[in-house]
Amino acid sequence: MFQLSNRFLAVSIISLFPVTIFAADQFHSALEPKLSRYSAKYFQSEQARADLDQEFWQSLADRQYFLGDPWNYRQALAEEGFAVTLTYVTNIAGNPVGGVSRGFTETDSTGLSVAVDFEKLAGLEGLTGFVSTAYRQGTSLSLRRIHNTISVQQVYGGQTFHLVNMYLRQKFFDDQFMLKVGRIAQFDDFSHDFSFGYYMNNAFDGQPVGFFFQGPFTAYPVTTWGAIGKWGMPLDDHQGVYAFLGVYGADSEIGNNEFKGADFSFSFNQGANIMAEIGYKRNWGKEDRHTDGLSTKVGVGGWWFTGDFKVATLAPGSSTTKSGIGGFYYLAHQGLYRENNKTEGGSRVEEDNAETYWGTSGGDVHNEQQGLFVWTSGQFAGGSTSIMDVFVSGGTYYRGLIPGRNKDVLALGYYHAFFSDQLADSQRANGIPAQDHESAIELGYRYYVTDYFYVQPNIQGIFNPGGAGLIDDALVLGAQIEVDF
Repeated sequence: MFQLSNRFLAVSIISLFPVTIFAADQFHSALEPKLSRYSAKYFQSEQARADLDQEFWQSLADRQYFLGDPWNYRQALAEEGFAVTLTYVTNIAGNPVGGVSRGFTETDSTGLSVAVDFEKLAGLEGLTGFVSTAYRQGTSLSLRRIHNTISVQQVYGGQTFHLVNMYLRQKFFDDQFMLKVGRIAQFDDFSHDFSFGYYMNNAFDGQPVGFFFQGPFTAYPVTTWGAIGKWGMPLDDHQGVYAFLGVYGADSEIGNNEFKGADFSFSFNQGANIMAEIGYKRNWGKEDRHTDGLSTKVGVGGWWFTGDFKVATLAPGSSTTKSGIGGFYYLAHQGLYRENNKTEGGSRVEEDNAETYWGTSGGDVHNEQQGLFVWTSGQFAGGSTSIMDVFVSGGTYYRGLIPGRNKDVLALGYYHAFFSDQLADSQRANGIPAQDHESAIELGYRYYVTDYFYVQPNIQGIFNPGGAGLIDDALVLGAQIEVDF
């Protein structure tokens, strides 16, 4: 077993109590005068209520969030260092052709998150915190009807309530270095690219799914105890390099729905997971808003698990284990054509120059650029313990293809999953149909009805579902819909 000290956790939690008490008192004092307009006496006025209703509906199409900020709560919270986000996503899909049977399913996810800027709240420079939860429900079309390996609906998985993230993040050295500690997932940071979110198939959306057939990784809505250090260095005004190093608890059972993300033990049945990534970015930050350069990102990384893992064997009924497994991966993102140096919406937070290179994509301006882009990723692992030893994916997208629809995205993606030869040999030896490969293609169009609401119809083709040549290729028609409240 891999054990971490409970004393560190206890001391960390206790040390937060004075800050929390101070923050609550300061926040209440600052918020109270800002809400005076909305006292009970004010709401006694029918005209005042009518004015607020009219204000709400008139601005519905122009606001950043569905609920807007009619009582200035968002502004008041932001001034004190709080940001609250509520998002609903649904994946609707049916397979009129192919699979084991034909049908239709819906699955959805509701996420609530609270970010805290302790610099605003308590004067602690460079310190932020983040807590998030998720509630998922619905049925998988892949499991119920198609019986393929990789889900055609990315929000399926962990169909219950989860406590997701719970961490602190501290910046150092003029923001060139960041340390994040708490309940986190590997792919909040590693092998991360915003373009993955333009798809509905779980092979792409969120993170490349090949990792999960090669080791007990975690991703939203499942997290584990971990820590990551991220370093970024600008080379000049338009390019920079970065390096990540992370250590996580590895447990194949941590994602069980019965725990609901609240298993806080430091005992992990498959040891520790160590990950590293280095990379290069060009024309990736907010200072590139007005340049004519094309954005570039290239990264390579690797991982190692320290625990014991079951090895596929040829002898029926027998099993053996191997201590320590690893692999490596790559990802690349390249702009091919940019429309008149234009950018359009999408980025809600501007990051500093150094954080552009070590940070995730949320604060970068490249995901606002209109034009044509391509991306690719791959994961590679030894075949003795992994279900898939090779998983490659790639795609292209065009942002703002239709005149006047500057935020809309047309996206095409493809993946090919290679099941390991040793797994196939073991399956044959045990009288099970051997899995060889599975692949799929997806074409979708994200239509932004407003800044907070999009509809994304898509069509998918699933080839050799399940990988063993026993199931007819499937055609999937679906839609992904998201609302930011």
